Amino acid sequence: MTLRRVAAAALILWASSPLAAQAQPLPALDIDESAVTVSGLSSGAFMAVQLHVAYSSVFSGAGVVAGGPFACASGTFWPRLMTATTICMDLEGDFVPFQGPPDVDASAKATAAAHERDAIDDPGNLADDRVYLFSGSEDATVPPAVMDTVREYYARYVDPGAIRYVNDIAAGHGLATLDEGVACDATGAPYLNDCDYDTAHEILAHLFHVELKPPDDDAGTLSAFDQAGYVGDAVDPADISLSQTGYVFVPAECEGGSRCRLHVVLHGCRQHASAVGTAFVEQAGFNRWAAANRTVVLYPQARATTSWWPDRTNPRGCWDWWGYTGAAYFERDAPQLRAVMNMVRALAAGENRQ
Repeated sequence: MTLRRVAAAALILWASSPLAAQAQPLPALDIDESAVTVSGLSSGAFMAVQLHVAYSSVFSGAGVVAGGPFACASGTFWPRLMTATTICMDLEGDFVPFQGPPDVDASAKATAAAHERDAIDDPGNLADDRVYLFSGSEDATVPPAVMDTVREYYARYVDPGAIRYVNDIAAGHGLATLDEGVACDATGAPYLNDCDYDTAHEILAHLFHVELKPPDDDAGTLSAFDQAGYVGDAVDPADISLSQTGYVFVPAECEGGSRCRLHVVLHGCRQHASAVGTAFVEQAGFNRWAAANRTVVLYPQARATTSWWPDRTNPRGCWDWWGYTGAAYFERDAPQLRAVMNMVRALAAGENRQ
């Protein structure tokens, strides 16, 4: 079966699934505001860094799998899209050799400048946060040299002892799992790699700094929700390259009113539900650990869009980390960052908040 047919089949399966058909608003839960974290793969990893830094008063940690430093695509005099595809990553098939890695000083300057104009939260909030980093040694899409700069960037703001960097697993461009997905050293849909390594566990355990209880495959509910209510008045989700439908996993204890943590997980390019169905949200491994450890997992969804203008197009359904929604894509008021934060606030609006 060709990749095009695989994508078409995934889209049909997703659109006809009970989850997509039953999309509702997000539930209001009792969320521990000191335990809100974010992680992502590929474009989702770049986006996770942007969320973590822009809203450092909200997020207490980030997991970055094959991503880059803050404002990476804005760090050169080149057009942002060219910087993104040749310095912050190595886009396959573009015939341009990798020109990276990116300049950490440029990211630090962008951080300082954005804070000075009150476009992001105070970077000082990052001082007591925790960061998990993963770079597959066989990843040719976001080379390990790029992830090295993420460690260098965070080391300027975060206690180095709170940064864990895993870069000795022969994984391709994907999220390493215990037994899901393609071969460990491969790169291909659904961008889950069978590496006998549980990235989801390692991220949650490190960010929450606890020994997790054994996983539970049954004590929780994965539901679809309507993202339209979180993108802002008079804005269609498609206008900012977001899907109509997102997903949320709620453990049974959290549904019952217990105070819970919240972890936001951001998919990579070509890994959104329209491309791979619910493979990522069901097989990445977060839900089973979350169910046993009172952790709500939010899975916002981007979507593919096209435009005549190269810097405005998003044919792979990536999160905006190079500015296709505008030059301020890494600031608090960037439309995608704001939408995800609206989702976080909605989930944390339960009556039992203290």
